[in-house]
Amino acid sequence: MDAIDTSGTSIWVALDGYEDSGDHQIIAGCSGGTKYAQHANHTNVVKLTLRAAATSVSYSDLTGAHEITLTKFPPFGTSWWHAGAAWQLWLGGSNSVNPHILIDPHNRQNIYIGNGGGFFRSQDGGKTWQLAVNGMAVIAMNSFAIDPNDGTHFVSCGNDYTSIDVSVDPTGNSPHHIVATSPGASLSGHHRESHAVCFDQDSTVYVGLNTAYSKNAGGAVMYRASAASSAWHSTGYDKQVKGGPAVTGLVAGRVGKGRFVVAVAEGSGTYRWDGVHWAICKEADGKPLPGSKGTLGQMTPMIAEKATGDLYCYDRLHGVYRSADTGKNWSQIWPKATADKRTGWLAVNPAVPGELWVSTDRGLYKLPKAGSTRGTVSAIAVGRVFSGGAAGIAFAPSRALFAIALPGAAPAPPVTTLYVSRDGGKTWTDWCGGDGSVGSYGQPAGQLGISSEGWLWGATGEHFGYWDRIPG
Repeated sequence: MDAIDTSGTSIWVALDGYEDSGDHQIIAGCSGGTKYAQHANHTNVVKLTLRAAATSVSYSDLTGAHEITLTKFPPFGTSWWHAGAAWQLWLGGSNSVNPHILIDPHNRQNIYIGNGGGFFRSQDGGKTWQLAVNGMAVIAMNSFAIDPNDGTHFVSCGNDYTSIDVSVDPTGNSPHHIVATSPGASLSGHHRESHAVCFDQDSTVYVGLNTAYSKNAGGAVMYRASAASSAWHSTGYDKQVKGGPAVTGLVAGRVGKGRFVVAVAEGSGTYRWDGVHWAICKEADGKPLPGSKGTLGQMTPMIAEKATGDLYCYDRLHGVYRSADTGKNWSQIWPKATADKRTGWLAVNPAVPGELWVSTDRGLYKLPKAGSTRGTVSAIAVGRVFSGGAAGIAFAPSRALFAIALPGAAPAPPVTTLYVSRDGGKTWTDWCGGDGSVGSYGQPAGQLGISSEGWLWGATGEHFGYWDRIPG
């Protein structure tokens, strides 16, 4: 490998090959990517030819932008990022770690590679590649929101694709019902990414932005009508909130004929938009506003309770907050922080007004009187299977509660597992039937949401999204 990795710094972890008319053809992969003189990009998988009649070695980069044609991937029909984008977990690049290589012994043109970016297949000896994906695209989905008036419609937000609209066919298998939009296209400066998205009662979509990648700058809040073809409009956050901090949490609603939006501004606190102006919110009990000390995790969960109009926010660094006046004033109602960014999610019981469920790094909790008690509310630990921590939580239309248990010592599961309770949290059943399916979706396990028609969606906060249909 010295002919390629002249510095000798890469760790070569996989080899497969075959003999062809006396020549040896070898496909080799390294753990962390390397560079060689002909290319500026990182190399992850190379093909070496050892000639029977010569002492030299010839080689080609099978994952570089110069040698291969990058095929299109669903659902948008756009090209994969080239390996030169070292931050991208695709076929090549400095982060495309630990490839496993297999050559079909019956057809040597078929090469299979599994690595940190997915499972790939070439049917022409490495000239072109295909990514194994069925349904939802393998892209960074930081969070998502479900349309309150359409159980087959949801909008996700992320890094490479700032906003993705899925409608009609929630499985993601209908490309013409999946639309990538760019809410930050009209803004000056660098490409924007998004960590926060929400709907209001009228299905207006709101997206919070920041400068890619995870920069605490370039903040903006944009909105559009429900249809993906609708134009994006600015709320003026980028001009009215000093410094334009990243928006990590959003909740929106209507008051009479007017609208409001509440945004968590990373390191700056919580702001409210009344349809015209942005203003800093007030904290009623002297505690720091959500977001004022920074954020933990891809986004700051914020939800609205339909029955009471109360708003809730979980600042993972300081605890749970409630607002009873559409976000103008906030009070800390539960001071429990959580250190694991996979945790810290909220769900309101639709059958019991004021009952809030919270996931933390130490378990799943029910706050029975979150909407009515002044000051700190009491909490009840629920479900021993969540002793290793709980991630996303969501109620189904049947009122069944779904929650992700993180792995740990018994009675916690050995792998990340999705559980369901149909009796208010008294008993829990493994929804995946013991196969550890949720653990295969990537880390960290994160947000869960279930639509009015029983479609369950999840976002890991990394490079995967997943879906399921909840019967009943």
